[in-house]
Amino acid sequence: MLILQHPLEVHHAKNTARLLHLSLPGSRLVVGEAFDNMQLHALVPNGNYALLLYPPTPHCVPTQLDARRLPPIAPASQITLIVLD
Repeated sequence: MLILQHPLEVHHAKNTARLLHLSLPGSRLVVGEAFDNMQLHALVPNGNYALLLYPPTPHCVPTQLDARRLPPIAPASQITLIVLD
């Protein structure tokens, strides 16, 4: 898991991104405001697929997915989940 934290979030009292990072062995916490493609590629292990966990926006059309009908993307060991804070 890759946690991208905005610099303004670092000094919040709860600092949930840091708590998440400390509770997940193998996770990585990176602080920054903007990441270009080269930086992001360097943060995702070579050969891994990157999946972004992002909340829906007001313009997002909710859909219900049936996980049994989705094709497998890759083994879990080859997926990097990216979480924004």
